[in-house]
Amino acid sequence: MRKILPFIIILVFLSPAVFAGSVNSHLKKGHNFLMKGSAWEAEREYLRVLEKDPKNGEAYTELGTIEMKRKHYGKAIAYFKKAISSGTVTPETFINLAYCQRKQGKLQEAAETYQSLIKIHPELAEAHLGLGNIYQLMGKTEKAEQEYSIYRNQQ
Repeated sequence: MRKILPFIIILVFLSPAVFAGSVNSHLKKGHNFLMKGSAWEAEREYLRVLEKDPKNGEAYTELGTIEMKRKHYGKAIAYFKKAISSGTVTPETFINLAYCQRKQGKLQEAAETYQSLIKIHPELAEAHLGLGNIYQLMGKTEKAEQEYSIYRNQQ
């Protein structure tokens, strides 16, 4: 038992580092495949990340982007929502989610997505422009003009 105990202690302390390294390795491979234009291979790597870390926002965002480029907007929306619920996302995740919602004709949802982004990043001009465009499509010209004005003032 005394001979086994040091190995158990080493495994306990090394496991998180090995786990993180494995996740990061798959993320890096996924990014490299995307840079080479190999979306299928990238998708495989991001799915491997999620097998090891089911709350990895970066993997969900990348999978959403892949599906968005394939024009599979429903799948993309699901991935982007999971990314956002993970809590570790960039503004582009919200913008891409709103884009997919708009492409599916879900204008109210797209407006709500932009509003959520603006609550987090009120200084982000692109979010105000996007919300203005959605309001314009909804026929809410006064609200659209307000957002466009904010956009212009932030330029």
